[in-house]
Amino acid sequence: AKESARTDARGLTCLHIACLCLQIESIRIIVKRVGTRSPLIHALTSDGQQQTPVHLAVQARPTAPRSEAELAILPMIRELLLLGADATALDANLQTPETLAKKLSLPGVAEVLSNVESPASKLTRAVLACDDLAVRAQLEDMKVTGSLAATINGKGRDGKSALHHACAEGFLPGVAVLLEYEADVADTDISLGGHSLWWATRHGRGDVAAFLCRKGANPSARAKDGSSALHGACYKGLTAIVETLLGHRALDTSWTDAEGLTALDLACAQGHVSTVKSFVIARPDSVNDCNRASESPLFAAVRGTTSKAMEISELLVDEDVDP
Repeated sequence: AKESARTDARGLTCLHIACLCLQIESIRIIVKRVGTRSPLIHALTSDGQQQTPVHLAVQARPTAPRSEAELAILPMIRELLLLGADATALDANLQTPETLAKKLSLPGVAEVLSNVESPASKLTRAVLACDDLAVRAQLEDMKVTGSLAATINGKGRDGKSALHHACAEGFLPGVAVLLEYEADVADTDISLGGHSLWWATRHGRGDVAAFLCRKGANPSARAKDGSSALHGACYKGLTAIVETLLGHRALDTSWTDAEGLTALDLACAQGHVSTVKSFVIARPDSVNDCNRASESPLFAAVRGTTSKAMEISELLVDEDVDP
């Protein structure tokens, strides 16, 4: 059945086993029967490693001398690439086949894999072009070949998925299409650990952030530096989004980012009067939330270099900040 390929006790399909054993003729026989657009070509192992056929091929001949193993593996890799197998997917250990090839001292295999454009990168290219029709076409193609679930959240070399790029670019139609095809709204990028809502607020994309909130994005999710979407919204002065985020009572306003600053610190320092006002109306106690340096938001306000510094300082004092 399309939904669940038959596997052995180790979680491998026949196609996976043929790749691991470098049985090119067996691959050709199977593909002749199932077709080149079969989900089987994109199936992941169900043993917890979540590896593609390309991952398995790279790991063939583990005890052979490396140069000899490489000569045997390269034809299988090229065969799989011709079939359209995803050569850039991440396994459960966040390794691409190229990463695995380098780890196993197979430089020739790694070089071949480094020149392959993944379905995820094609999707990202469509997103960066702000072409929602091209995005939908790419997603439909993934769906037909059965690779959609494995690749829609795939990361490029910058560690970001197509959804992260769409949110950062403010490409709302693209975000809508990606979520329609079940891109993971909670998925994080590899380097910074930011989720889609975090990327949207970081780049000041208020309309995208509002849409993500309606789609169930978690306002309490934090990036690797400790910041949340609230930090980005405050820094950019996205007052309406700040109000929406603060409506979630579980959101902790005392969280600090990599610089040790709270979200309210950022709004004060940037001179966003309306954002500060909405913030303290929603969370009056936040005026005395101290950052990592044990300073209240008043310190950020009086240090402010914007023309609104005095107005914000007065507003905080009126709200009973401890001076």
